[in-house]
Amino acid sequence: MKIFNIYVACFCLTLAACGGGGDDLSSNQQAADGLWVGRVTFDDFSESTAIGLIRDDGKFFFGYGANYSYVAFGTSKVVGSTISSNDLLDYYPNANKLYAGTFTGKVTTGSTLSINFSETLDGKTFKGTGNFAFDPQYLEPASLQTIAGTYQGTNSSNYYKVDSSGKLSGLFANCSLDGQILVRNNSKNIYDLNLSLCGKNYAGAATYVVMPGATKKSLVLIGMNISNNYYSWVTAAGERQ
Repeated sequence: MKIFNIYVACFCLTLAACGGGGDDLSSNQQAADGLWVGRVTFDDFSESTAIGLIRDDGKFFFGYGANYSYVAFGTSKVVGSTISSNDLLDYYPNANKLYAGTFTGKVTTGSTLSINFSETLDGKTFKGTGNFAFDPQYLEPASLQTIAGTYQGTNSSNYYKVDSSGKLSGLFANCSLDGQILVRNNSKNIYDLNLSLCGKNYAGAATYVVMPGATKKSLVLIGMNISNNYYSWVTAAGERQ
């Protein structure tokens, strides 16, 4: 996997009101935070491996397609076992456009996640499903000492380092990268992230995992910058050296 995929889009967006299931008001409240691995299937029967991270505040970021260059992000909520989002944004690099949409589905804490999504662009609606399994790597304890090290992708000139205090530094495309990683929850493999790259500041999350199909651990960085309908994000999955 490439060490970074950086995408920038600028659109004025109006979210489609695409309906969804009703809330499950049972007392059996579930939680969706975690690392999720599975597949997405679209209404044209195309499929793709997908991996996603949902934080305990409901913010999510999923990647799929070649090098996980298709990205979907937004905010979710869970009521009972029903999970939903009304602010889904999905970036298609081939079209260089953001699709706005919604999803609804079911989640079981630490087990399974299934969703039905609907996205709209230029008056056309696209639908699909996602089915995911919880990755137990999410339950590994967080530690800045554990993630301290050097991470590199296929291009040896692109790298990042983390020291034992969580300070982040590195280089990408002749731009210096710096920032800070903080433990978000001692008992879960998720970190808060703030980084600066090529003159932009990004906030998001990080996790320390073996990516699908890999053998070495990667420190995955997910950073977002949203300002006046101008969306930019950074994803990185450098393997530990």
